[in-house]
Amino acid sequence: MLGALLIPVLGWADVTGTLTVETLWSPTQSPSYQAEERIYILDLRVHASIGVLASGLLFEVDAQLGVPGVEHTVLSASGTLGALYLKAQVAFAQPYTAISLTSSLTGLLNAFVFTVPIGPPLFVTQRVEASFTLFGVLLRNVAIFEDVNFQHPFPLPPLGGGGAVLPAYTVQSQSFRFGDILTIQGQLYNGASVALSVAINADPSQATTIKGHSFAGAVLDSEVLTFVRETIALQGWRIGPVTVSLFALFEDGQIAASGSLTYPFSSGLFSVTFASPTDQKTVIPLVPTSVSLTLTRLPLTLIASLDPLGGKITSITGSSSVALSPIASLALQVIGAPGSGVQSFTAALLVDHPSGFTVSSRASFSPSAPPVGATTVTADLTPFLQVRGTVTIALPNPQPQVLQAGLSATYRF
Repeated sequence: MLGALLIPVLGWADVTGTLTVETLWSPTQSPSYQAEERIYILDLRVHASIGVLASGLLFEVDAQLGVPGVEHTVLSASGTLGALYLKAQVAFAQPYTAISLTSSLTGLLNAFVFTVPIGPPLFVTQRVEASFTLFGVLLRNVAIFEDVNFQHPFPLPPLGGGGAVLPAYTVQSQSFRFGDILTIQGQLYNGASVALSVAINADPSQATTIKGHSFAGAVLDSEVLTFVRETIALQGWRIGPVTVSLFALFEDGQIAASGSLTYPFSSGLFSVTFASPTDQKTVIPLVPTSVSLTLTRLPLTLIASLDPLGGKITSITGSSSVALSPIASLALQVIGAPGSGVQSFTAALLVDHPSGFTVSSRASFSPSAPPVGATTVTADLTPFLQVRGTVTIALPNPQPQVLQAGLSATYRF
């Protein structure tokens, strides 16, 4: 009966989506780079995202399948009714914990890190979003009902003499709360934008994370609906050639403010950022925290951080981008500090071929840590099939070691 109903529905509905198969390979640590026998951690994931558009309504299913089973399932429905946009989401996920064990083979502490399920798939969060534009002003409200005890991954369990004591997370472990985030956004006559955000029993700066998925905004663990935080942002306000941006945060009875001034000139761009003093209860006057200078004739950007108390330069960042060819570019960044010299150096190479072949490489060097390099190769074999490979390598002397490698294939339909 259900199949007979679905056949005519799929006949006039538009179905799109992606199917990704990914595998990650990580060799464990070794006391010697010459070690031949190692233990390898292999993870296999299948991620599917399917959307069905019928009569102006979009139904979406986002699911990820791993070795333990279904890791997450997110169901969404959205549509537009005149100027009103509505979207509802409900998410289920399996709880996991991260456990580190000491390797008896290598003698290294925390040599192996495993992600272990500690319960069945559970309902985690439900979100309803409503937004509409009235006289050029956008009003957006997100109502959230979710489990405030759910974490991903859960904190590291204690290690006992007989091994790790894994916690258990079931329906009895859950605790549900309600929160709401309201945002009002509009534009002024000179093109500047103003945004007001009010969060009740929620924090828009946090995120609710499940295995393989994340949602912006999180509910706080409070049984009463209390005012949490309010933000006011003004961006792109032009005063002659200067562009001004201001931001104010009201939270827990305290006020914090910040802002920036940007001045363009013939040879580049100069900007200054400001913030309210952290050791005072007033927000005025704002004190400078950093300055930056971007030169257009030379591909160079200088950023200096300022100490509000002493007014001294704490760090200097220089960045440059060079086009090696029409399809290749190289980006360099150096961070230093007066008195301590260079703290880090990063080089990034990007090759984007018109045929759909892309190579992205990045290497980071720091005096306090061994150099690390990562390379990602992406190839569009057909308009519907994409293959991607990644490898991360540590570069200690005398030879490099592979930290992690991955291979994925994505089919779009």
